[in-house]
Amino acid sequence: MMIRNSRCVFNFLVGIYTFSFLSYGLGKVAAGEELEENLFPDEKIEQPVEQGDRFEVGREQINQWVFGNVEGRRQSGTNGIDRLNVLLSVRCESIASVVSLSEDQVSKLRLAGRGDIHRFVEKLDAVHLKFDSVRNDQEKMNQMWQEVQPLQKQFQAGLFGAGSLFNKVLSEILDEQRLYNVRTDEQKRQRFGYQARIWRALTHLERSTPLTKEQRDKLLELLLETPPPLQFGQHDHYYVLWQLSKIPEEKLRPLFDESQWKAILLQRQQGSRMDAFLRRHKMIPAGTSNEN
Repeated sequence: MMIRNSRCVFNFLVGIYTFSFLSYGLGKVAAGEELEENLFPDEKIEQPVEQGDRFEVGREQINQWVFGNVEGRRQSGTNGIDRLNVLLSVRCESIASVVSLSEDQVSKLRLAGRGDIHRFVEKLDAVHLKFDSVRNDQEKMNQMWQEVQPLQKQFQAGLFGAGSLFNKVLSEILDEQRLYNVRTDEQKRQRFGYQARIWRALTHLERSTPLTKEQRDKLLELLLETPPPLQFGQHDHYYVLWQLSKIPEEKLRPLFDESQWKAILLQRQQGSRMDAFLRRHKMIPAGTSNEN
């Protein structure tokens, strides 16, 4: 009975660990506090461990690390793959809304997209096999994050972009003009997504300094002049702070009163130190710095 209770506590802690990790980071930034050096560890994330003689977790935990939450629901492996299939259908439909596609062309795109999903599932299965061999080893389980993190990033960035089979086939079946139309539409969608993420970041910023509608709109306008990240993901908030730190002071300072500006300065200081973190997560090009 004691072992069963211990397992329940352990599974609960593991399930909320990732969410707690991210919430902690966002809260620190929003409050203007100093970020600790190990807030964004790429090398290792220490997972909660079970106390007792036995240590064991199921494959489903790996799936939840990879697929995360969608609309507040923890995603299993099956749900995650289902979501990828839905995203493939949406991608095909969005392209068809911009340029006319024959049934044969749609079939080719769907086949290529299923190939990308299959390759992703193969990588996930390989992680599962490695996991099975260490599932009872507490120390080695803590190292599994190194295997999981690339899959998590790939899922968040999307499977059908640059380097994918889907993208390769798309370039082959469309002529130059129609491909240009599709890319232009993608850029518009990306800008719209970037605007939504900026709004979300401004919501976090207002926890430390409330803004008027005029201030918010002007800040949004300035941030929309910056390019979106190379890929979206769970760290978009930090990317917006980084861009905030790059806006010239003479453009920002007149927007705020003295107390507001002190809070904005703290946010800019936080953002200015995120270059290496954003490069590691492939959100900005290698070699990019806050001076660029």
